[in-house]
Amino acid sequence: MCRSTQSSTTRSGRASDASERRSGHKGPRDDCGSFKPLRLDGYGALRLGLAIGVLAFFWPAYVGGALTFLFGDLFLTIRRHARELGLAFAAALLVHLGLVVRLCAIGSPPSPETFAIFGVAAGFVYLLTGLSVDRLRQALPRESWPILRTVAMTYIAFASSWTLRGSL
Repeated sequence: MCRSTQSSTTRSGRASDASERRSGHKGPRDDCGSFKPLRLDGYGALRLGLAIGVLAFFWPAYVGGALTFLFGDLFLTIRRHARELGLAFAAALLVHLGLVVRLCAIGSPPSPETFAIFGVAAGFVYLLTGLSVDRLRQALPRESWPILRTVAMTYIAFASSWTLRGSL
């Protein structure tokens, strides 16, 4: 029967258990060598959810054109579905923002710095979502759409990396 143990570390912070040194993993383990499930607080869960949304939906939409340019038709499918991936990211972000509202309601809001940086990025996400409708996008001057898209996508990438710093 396996029982739970907490791995110990030496003063220098190195793992004292030889199996941990070999595997490179630290943390709670049971006697069978399995790791316990990760438990996240409110902010950890929000960061993990955002990381999944960014990696699954935003990042492919962001780099699809560049990957197609560099590697040819291998990534053409990702480039063709960039709009759908972006809309999926916007939908996932809506859930994330609902959880942020919930954290604010219970009295544990993120820092003002996070609101400032991430709020602008969320605004850009929903601006691009609105402009994914052809009639709205065609109402813009022709030369402004590529500039707006590039600035918005680059800022969203910056804000996502800033928000996720230290959590991956």
